[in-house]
Parts: sequence; C-alpha cells; structure tokens
Amino acid sequence: MGRLERSWSLAKQSWAVLRGNPKLAVFPVVSSVAILLVTASFFIPLVAAVGLKNLEQPPAYAYAVTFAYYLVSYFVVVFFNAALIHCANEALEGRSAEFGDGIHAAMSRLGPIIGWSLLSATIGTILNAISERLGIVGQIIIGLLGAAWNIVTFFAVPMLVLKGVGPFDAVKGSWATIKKTWGETLIGNAGVSLAVFVMAIPAVVLIVATAFTGIAALIIGAVALSVLYWAVLAAVGACMNGIYTTAVFSYAQSGEIPSGFDGETIRQAFTQKPAKKRPWG
Repeated sequence: MGRLERSWSLAKQSWAVLRGNPKLAVFPVVSSVAILLVTASFFIPLVAAVGLKNLEQPPAYAYAVTFAYYLVSYFVVVFFNAALIHCANEALEGRSAEFGDGIHAAMSRLGPIIGWSLLSATIGTILNAISERLGIVGQIIIGLLGAAWNIVTFFAVPMLVLKGVGPFDAVKGSWATIKKTWGETLIGNAGVSLAVFVMAIPAVVLIVATAFTGIAALIIGAVALSVLYWAVLAAVGACMNGIYTTAVFSYAQSGEIPSGFDGETIRQAFTQKPAKKRPWG
C-alpha cells in the first residue's frame, strides 16, 4: 500500500470513528462561534478608534492589540482542540465521551494551555511584525518559517492534553513524534482537507447555476444553503483531523492500535527508516 493510499485509508477510518461519535463535531462548531465573537470584539473597537483607512498604517499600540488578539484566539482554538482530542482519545480507547468531559479535561490543563497560547501568540506576533517590514522575498521566508513552526508543533496539543507536559516539553515531544511518524499525519490531514474541498464543490456549482437564473430569491437561498453546508463540512473536517492526529499520536506513544483503526494499515505508517550507509563501509 502506497503512502498516500495508506493515509487515505486512515482518513476513512477517522470518518468511521466520527460517525460512531457524532458529538465530537460540537467542539469545532463552538470554537468557530467563539472565534467570530473574539474577532468582532477586537476588530470593531479598533476600527472605531483609528478608522478603517488607518488600519493600513496602524498606531504603535495596535501591535499590543494584535498580540492580545492572537493570545485570546489561540487560547480559544487550543482549548476546544484540547477538549476534542481528549474525547477523541476516549473514543479510540473504546470509552464514551461527552462534551462536558472534554471541557473538564481542557480545564484541568488550563495552565499549560494558557502557556502554549502565550508562546504561540508571541511567535505569531513577531512573525507578523517582521513580515510587515520586509519585501515579498522576506514575506515568503517568514511564511516558510511559520509553516516550519506549524509542522514542528503539530503534536503539541496532544502532548499537552494526553501526556500532561508543559509548553516547551510539548514542542520537544511534538518534534520527536513527527520524526517518528515520518510526517504521515501531515499527509493524512492534507488528504482530509482535499476530500473536504472536493465535497465543497457542489455548493459552488449550485450558486453558479442559480446565478444564471437571475432570480434573487433562488440565488439568496442557494448562498445561504451553501454557507450552511460549508460550515458543516468544516466541522466534519476539523473532527476528522483531530481523530486522525490523535490516533497516530496514540499509536506512536503506546504502540497499541486505537479502536476503529486497522492494525496493519497503521503499523505500515511507522515503517522504520532504512539506515544510511556510511561512505567508509
């Protein structure tokens, strides 16, 4: 079985786990609503204070506002992602998991979650500030650095929640797991994202088709239905990514096959890297 085929198979198994535990979809929905509220609470007062035109050249205190926004946003995302991962792990171990259980688990790791959010917000603010002062080449370099950071810290939240470590140990543990999995989880999550993207296309077709009718009621209805459909897809995709990541992380840490996953498929995802031959023999 090829690498992409294997990752696709694991993604389908993540979908099967989600179907058996549909309540997991509540976490990304609540997280998205919270992020919208946080964004509005920061953006609207800032526009009222400096004006929409002045946002291109914001005052010095805007960096403090940006940092605060990053901090609160990261906290919201990490908090609900931690709750999702806890419940996904419970489901993968054959136990029932309720929304309240996930929230309780995230609350029990509140200190490390705040610490991780603070670290992430600091790095995000620094990269954003540097990017604004550099040309296109510099922005590309900063973008690559940001992508590298996201890869290195891919398993940071599972480390925080499931291993009970602090933010810096989470980074170390995440990178160690990434090397152990050979980036299999990254490919699998890309596969999930691609599947969600393909499934989103029919809604685009619907909007275009109704646009040709010129009937306002039909167009508005199609747009509203499509937005709702995309929101559901986003929640499903987020859950599948959380389940997939948790499953691979769990196997990487314990060597035990998570419930709902095929043992042979997940074992093949951890094929040992062949040792490099030394030039002197």
